[in-house]
Amino acid sequence: MFLYVFVDILIILTVLKLLIQEWSVTVKETALFIIFAFIQGVLFEYIGVFTAFFNFGCLFFVIHQRKKYSVKKSLILASSTMIITVLCNHVASFLINIIFSIDFSVRVLLIYHLPTYAALSIGFSLLLVKLTKKLRVRVNQNEHLQIALMIIGILVLLSFYGNIILGIFLGNTIELIQLNLLFFVVYMIISIIIFYFYAKTLRERYEMQRHKDEQENLQRYTKEIEFQYTEMRKFKHDYQNILSSLDSFIDEEDFEGLKNYYSEKIKVTSEIMNEHLFQLEGLSKIEVREIKSILAMKLMRAQELGIDVIFEAVDAIKTIAADSIVLVRTLGILLDNAIEELLELNDGKLLVGILKNERSTTFIVQNTCRNDIPKVHKLKQQGFSTKGDGRGIGLSNLSEFTKAHSNISIETTIAGNQFIQKIIIGG
Repeated sequence: MFLYVFVDILIILTVLKLLIQEWSVTVKETALFIIFAFIQGVLFEYIGVFTAFFNFGCLFFVIHQRKKYSVKKSLILASSTMIITVLCNHVASFLINIIFSIDFSVRVLLIYHLPTYAALSIGFSLLLVKLTKKLRVRVNQNEHLQIALMIIGILVLLSFYGNIILGIFLGNTIELIQLNLLFFVVYMIISIIIFYFYAKTLRERYEMQRHKDEQENLQRYTKEIEFQYTEMRKFKHDYQNILSSLDSFIDEEDFEGLKNYYSEKIKVTSEIMNEHLFQLEGLSKIEVREIKSILAMKLMRAQELGIDVIFEAVDAIKTIAADSIVLVRTLGILLDNAIEELLELNDGKLLVGILKNERSTTFIVQNTCRNDIPKVHKLKQQGFSTKGDGRGIGLSNLSEFTKAHSNISIETTIAGNQFIQKIIIGG
């Protein structure tokens, strides 16, 4: 029986690896596996099925402490792993009974049940990862979905083990196992339906909020255009006055006075006018409303905070071959992170540009950064953020947003005191 328990925890950890899509195994993980398996084997002799709570705790420890996932994501992954293995365990028992019509014994468990259980668990995990590719991106983007999935997962798991424990007290017959399996499937279907409608409601709410934000940002953009038009009219009037003021110097051929007047008055005025001037004419080349909206909002906010902003768009951007929600979210995060870094430094520049060619569209966000910023590979580690635990959006989380879209990639480079990020969209 100890061998069965040992293989059982190996299957559980394999399912976890498949769900987080991590294919390598470290020496520390191997040592942890052996320790957990040994402890579970000993505990099973005394408390039986209640070792499931120990398994859940071990999974949470590995995911949260070793893999550095958040508490919510750790609970989601731990409960998902346990649900998959419990469900596949019961399906394996059902299939063996139907096909072979034999009673369970240690020999049957080792020869027939374990391989079937392992094959079902691995197959179901791979299928689940493939089918939920886009869903996982949405969950990573939305904290409300994470909370909902966490609660549903824990409740379903508790109901599973509630039925299993009840079955033990009633006598664990094959008929009861089959009945439990039926209940498990019903629980799963109901949970999926609940989660689907909740996710749909949240998405509709998000779309409404996004549309509202777009309208507000475009109103700000329109006001800024009107402001610049007014400033141009003022400049035209001032320009005429300046030309008039030069007449007396020229008429009197007072070139030394003209030189002093230019240096002390005209040049200073010109520098003041150009200081932190944000040219919005480049945004007029962006015809994708959502992208224009997020860029206008973030760049005007940066200028209001006293940040030196440079924006360039050489070509007209009429369409972008990407999900606008993902792109707006990604651009917003990159710009927010850049603005926060510049506010910390209280110095530097924010450069934003868009380059387009026949094969791709590239968004560039470049900002001055601190000299001691960690290396790129460190920044991309799971759970890492320069703002500390639980603060900011790290590069590993950001890459999750675009993982479901094969034509979107994010490149990060550090050159001297410049932090450069590129969103490259193929097509």
